Amino acid sequence: EHANIGLTHDGHDAIFQTVFAPSPNGCDGDKDDGVGHLVIHDMDTGECRPVINEQRGYPYTTSSTHVSARAHQKPGWIAMSSVGYHRDYKHFSNKKKPPVFFSEIYLANTDPDNEVVCRLAHHRSFGKEATRGKYHSYFGEPHATISPSGTRILFGSDWYDSGSVDSYVIELPGFKRK
Repeated sequence: EHANIGLTHDGHDAIFQTVFAPSPNGCDGDKDDGVGHLVIHDMDTGECRPVINEQRGYPYTTSSTHVSARAHQKPGWIAMSSVGYHRDYKHFSNKKKPPVFFSEIYLANTDPDNEVVCRLAHHRSFGKEATRGKYHSYFGEPHATISPSGTRILFGSDWYDSGSVDSYVIELPGFKRK
């Protein structure tokens, strides 16, 4: 399961993790035992806390979900990307609403007093389902990475299995050009 080490909103070292199977010891009373798109394991206190999971109204963890906790100048802000399950790829062409987090880049503020999830963009990557490129298809997964200042998110996409992978940047409201 994908994870990244970073700082909580109050400066604790933590593992920010995408979880598909229950935590061996549960997750501090969470009814899903710590399964979810984003779960925090505070390395200073031992606390386990889900931020994005079914108990909070989100779908079961989406396939190929990645976490970036690199915004050390904005502790607790986490960038994420999810690709989705093969059965959902039909939503690229059927004009029906796709499931939440299918082919998305999103951002979470994990401060428990101000938690928010912002769905930012669709990356339209086929990821491991890509067939047209001369690259390993895994490299087409977005793997969103947040900047140290927490103002930009970089990700890759094979853009509808185009045959190549390109890089894209989302500039968040706090970004200022120098």
